[in-house]
Amino acid sequence: KTTICFEMITQLSGRPPDPTATSNCIESFVTLPEYGGEEMTIIYDVSGWRQKNKDGKIIDEDVEILEAAAQYAAGTGGRPYIMAVNDGQLHEIAKMLPSGCSQLLKDFFSELLSMHSAAAEKSELLPNLELVNLSSIASDQLMALCLDGILAREEWSCIEKESDTALFGPNSSVVANYHLLQSEAVRHRL
Repeated sequence: KTTICFEMITQLSGRPPDPTATSNCIESFVTLPEYGGEEMTIIYDVSGWRQKNKDGKIIDEDVEILEAAAQYAAGTGGRPYIMAVNDGQLHEIAKMLPSGCSQLLKDFFSELLSMHSAAAEKSELLPNLELVNLSSIASDQLMALCLDGILAREEWSCIEKESDTALFGPNSSVVANYHLLQSEAVRHRL
């Protein structure tokens, strides 16, 4: 995600990303005239950028930025925003919105989640909202496939073959975790 954002800034602005901005995971810049010459903001990694207050909610300064992004998406103001976020993080951020944020911001995240779920690229609700899904598979499906691939390996036969050793015996954390990862309840939480 971050590399793609860096490439977009270079392409759109004609200069490399600002190292100071990249460490903060957010950068505003003016696009080249052929791209409209307008100010744009990229959040390289929403989970790395946003900060939480003591209640676990997104801090006011970051909410203001998200409010501006929602206003632009709704066509009611602001400038273009690009946000790079994983689908799991998108759900977490939606839960971290403070109760006092605007209904528009709540709708913005609800629409993003709906679009992702429906594999939609263009919002029917917010005229300037588009979703580019960089992965052809959702992270929860990817996690399930990874776990299946790891747990199905024949090397796990050592749990039975070497059950008399400390590493794979009855008190082994390796064995306990192996069995936990096969539990549907645990896998669902992952």
